[in-house]
Amino acid sequence: MDPVRRRAHLLALITAIFWSFAFVSIRQVMEQFESAGTATWNSVMAMFLVRVTVSGILFTPLLWHQRAIVRHLGRREWLLVVGVAAFGSFGYHLPLNYGAMTLQSGTVGLMTAMSPIFSAMLAFLLLRERMGPGRIAGVMLGVAGVALCLRAQGVLAWSGDGMDWQGLLAPGAMLIASMSGAAFAIVGRSLGRRVPKAVTLGLGLSLATILALPMWSAEVLRALAVLDGLGWLAMLYLAVICLWLAYWLWYQALSALDTVEVTIYLNLTTVLAILWGFLLYNERVTLVYLWGAACVISAVILVNRRPATPLPR
Repeated sequence: MDPVRRRAHLLALITAIFWSFAFVSIRQVMEQFESAGTATWNSVMAMFLVRVTVSGILFTPLLWHQRAIVRHLGRREWLLVVGVAAFGSFGYHLPLNYGAMTLQSGTVGLMTAMSPIFSAMLAFLLLRERMGPGRIAGVMLGVAGVALCLRAQGVLAWSGDGMDWQGLLAPGAMLIASMSGAAFAIVGRSLGRRVPKAVTLGLGLSLATILALPMWSAEVLRALAVLDGLGWLAMLYLAVICLWLAYWLWYQALSALDTVEVTIYLNLTTVLAILWGFLLYNERVTLVYLWGAACVISAVILVNRRPATPLPR
């Protein structure tokens, strides 16, 4: 293996490890909000605003360095940037934070891993890309895998009174997050190669930071005041490492890796997320749950035919 590809593999491995801690970090912050009695919406908004604002500010030097590209963006390209901000920030992080308040961190990681499956479906519907038998099988396998995982945790449970529909709100939010992540990838691809992926993400996060300014409130500030040192460490890890540094490393790796190699590292993130949840939070991992996780990972392999833009963690 030549030095360039070896370095790319190393960067992808480091990125996968960084992203794998995202979901236990989210759980740490949300548990602190919950133990302090913070209202659900304020908890969701507080995490969203800090992550988007910090990462948006950190991308500013890159945007300044690439200001010639930014300055020559056309109307269509700016509309796509708005889509990146809407799907990659508001559509992804808000429902993700809500789902993480109820579901295990490993399950949150698994359901976000469904995004490439939704990307394949959207590419078929919007871009007329061919699905093929492999991708169709992947979609079916992914849905079955998520259902098995939720069933193993008692989320998809029936009682004498029927289905607990209230318990489906968190999984539903996670599906919205995954679909938004898929839309984020499709819209980002539509900008073309002239706009580097890191610039696309930076523009989206910076625009989201500006659009989110009216959402800051006294309730959000009071919610943030309950976090201790570990909570703030987890919050900053999510903003600085997962949404800024890890993406920079990932885009460096993408320049030398093909689709199959990229898929391996994305799946490693999912496997490690389940492991950290089990080790750090004693999350329940049964054989049925592992079988469902294997189905989701296999589905991602089936549908990933090209290096897709990963989700903002």
